[in-house]
Amino acid sequence: MSKILSLLFVFLFLLLSVACGVEDEDNNNDYEIIADEQYLPDDEKDEETDKISDTDTAQEVPQSARVIAQLSWDKGCKTQTAWDNGGGIRVDLDIHMIKKTSLEAPIYGYKPLEGVLGTFALPFSEIEYHDSANPQNFKYFRHDDCSIFDSGHGQNGDMMIAWHASLDLDNKWGGNNFKTPETISLGPIEDKDGDGIPDDEIMDDQYLIVVNYFDCTSDYEDRIDRCHSDYFGEDSANEVNARVQIFVDGEEVPRGSGDNIYSDRYSATTKDFKIKWGEWKVIAVIKWDSTLPGYEKNPKAYQGNAVVTDVAVPYLGIETDAKSYKTCRLPSNEAVLVPIWNKDDYYAFIERPANEYDPNSPPVGECY
Repeated sequence: MSKILSLLFVFLFLLLSVACGVEDEDNNNDYEIIADEQYLPDDEKDEETDKISDTDTAQEVPQSARVIAQLSWDKGCKTQTAWDNGGGIRVDLDIHMIKKTSLEAPIYGYKPLEGVLGTFALPFSEIEYHDSANPQNFKYFRHDDCSIFDSGHGQNGDMMIAWHASLDLDNKWGGNNFKTPETISLGPIEDKDGDGIPDDEIMDDQYLIVVNYFDCTSDYEDRIDRCHSDYFGEDSANEVNARVQIFVDGEEVPRGSGDNIYSDRYSATTKDFKIKWGEWKVIAVIKWDSTLPGYEKNPKAYQGNAVVTDVAVPYLGIETDAKSYKTCRLPSNEAVLVPIWNKDDYYAFIERPANEYDPNSPPVGECY
């Protein structure tokens, strides 16, 4: 009987994960298998804490893709079951990967040509019923932002973003003290033809990593809202500690020494940060270059490499200074087709009047 209950729990856990790119049935998704076995709640798990965990999660990330961006945080119920049984705090953060050179914008004549934050999946079977020239539908025809909202579209059930990115694991129920991450993969290492080389190459381009605090829900018998900005108790969840780890060919960045011009520039203060409910933070740029030397242990299969940075590196063509971006507050329902690669355009979009016909209208959001 216990085995049956365990299997049912694993099945329910899988239903909670949402894929931006669906793996082929013949391909074992190693990450989800590990997540099923390792992240199940039990009495031995550490209690939630406001302090950033010292746990090194690098060992928990199998190399399912050339690049993996992993988001984790500290607070919130561990699972839906825990929430249903006792309430508490539901904390949901989301990670986004945005391609700089849009694949679809030139095809449909959309502006800007640079990738935007906030694009939305639409099943291929429904795309023909929408007018690509209608501005209200632009979000369905662009697929610049791999996130929980955009799983791409395609024929034959193929739901991977065309630039070979996928949201492999979405976590809706809380950080569980950094033990329950969500991950985006770029460049899967699947090799169906068996030639020793991954089937899908990463496109030479830059990819922006962004995090937003999407949802906070408080459910306690005393009806005190632990998510509210005016609540300052130890169990407050209006602000949480978060972490973004980035792995290239299985190795966590930053890699390399300062003497190497191709070394990563990803500081500890960027990797570990605080974020409040409703906020958006630009984290880092990943530049992929197919001409760089690949993974030294398997140079044939792993051609090309990345430079990961939170500051501008002009001599490598990286003009985006992620660390200098302001933190912004924007309702998630307004985060649609957001121009984010240009800071001035980004701030202007967020701080525009909520009512475009009233110059005295309060802004949609704010940056600070």
